[in-house]
Amino acid sequence: MPRYFILETERGDTPRRNRRHIQLVGREPSSPSKIDSSQPKDQQGHCGPSEQDLEQSKSDVPSEPHCSPKPLGQVITRYVRFLKDFLESAEQHFMVGYRVHYYLFTDRPNKVPVVTLGEGRQLTVIKTASSNRWQEISLHRMGMIEKLIEEKLRNKADYIFSLDVDSKFYAHWGAESLGDLVGVLHAWYFRTSRKGFPYERRPESQAFIPIEEGDYYYGGAVIGGRLDKVLKLAKTCRMQLEADRANQIEAAWQEESHLNKYFLYNKPTKLLSPEYLWDDIKWKPSYMKVVRFSQVVKNYAEIRPNP
Repeated sequence: MPRYFILETERGDTPRRNRRHIQLVGREPSSPSKIDSSQPKDQQGHCGPSEQDLEQSKSDVPSEPHCSPKPLGQVITRYVRFLKDFLESAEQHFMVGYRVHYYLFTDRPNKVPVVTLGEGRQLTVIKTASSNRWQEISLHRMGMIEKLIEEKLRNKADYIFSLDVDSKFYAHWGAESLGDLVGVLHAWYFRTSRKGFPYERRPESQAFIPIEEGDYYYGGAVIGGRLDKVLKLAKTCRMQLEADRANQIEAAWQEESHLNKYFLYNKPTKLLSPEYLWDDIKWKPSYMKVVRFSQVVKNYAEIRPNP
């Protein structure tokens, strides 16, 4: 199954646009789609963005960002079927004109499809262990990001993005998405009040968020930013996940729950609208002009090793 995919941005002189380098990371989502069919309108306590907020995806675009992309991803057995579309669509839409290096983690290196990459873009495949629980794969995500940054990317890259591989790019994703710490609003909860967010509510968990706290619900399928900021996030979440394991508790939505706890007290400097993380089974509202990246329709019972 495909799980994580990483693109990194390398340091170095970047006098020409095609020498800018970014990194992308993809992964299998940590949970099935969380659907709130009520879709309430704006109200007191509403924690999602306004319609005007969704029009600002191109704001704060850095001029000539100092970066060059390299991707990393993980594919576990049955998820490999999504990898070809992910890579081919990334080549068409993700950081076009930048050097990109894809890092792919998979337990089936021989099943990785051959995809023609553009000039200055490359793919590295890293073998990883299989698991009988998709939750275990999700729980190890933060540790993988932490290890990758410390062992391979430190002093070599500026930015890193972690994305779900069972997804597809549909439109331009460029430098407007860069920031020190980047999060994305969850497609199913961006118009929901905080009481409807699926935060971890058990005080015994390190991911616990009290019912009266919280502002947004962030999707775990997209995490990005500068290496030092993402490293701090990944290390903190990894330590909290280990503390939960020692106490024999697993957060409601694995690493996504811990990500939301981290973002509650360490706000993202760049917040992407749901057009950067949509879901193909969800209707697109009229005020959303474009879907740039979306999770594809899939049968979880078929592709996951356990319920």
